[in-house]
Amino acid sequence: MFRAFEEGSLEDVRTEAANFDCLIIDSFSKISAKATDFEALRQDFPNTYFVIIFQKTTDGKIRGGSSILFNSTATIDIRVNDDGERLAVMVKNRYDTENFIYSITEDRLVKEDKLPL
Repeated sequence: MFRAFEEGSLEDVRTEAANFDCLIIDSFSKISAKATDFEALRQDFPNTYFVIIFQKTTDGKIRGGSSILFNSTATIDIRVNDDGERLAVMVKNRYDTENFIYSITEDRLVKEDKLPL
């Protein structure tokens, strides 16, 4: 089963987390939640996967504060290189796949070994 909502609140997310195995939230700042709310979701719904999109500010920081990154299981940063290629870079993962780079533009894995960023 799949359901989509145009708008919602943190309470809506909590309600739906009890009914679904996976929730995709775009974007976390729009539900007016704090980093502590994200951690509470993870604790209260340990069997639910949360895919959450966070916006970046013009200076490259996470909107709403970067503390949320420390509690996430994985963090994928979307970047555009000098050639205009869109890349998804695994900057944090608890499963030993940091620095994997996937080309969204070319639909291929670019790097699968660890490399300094």
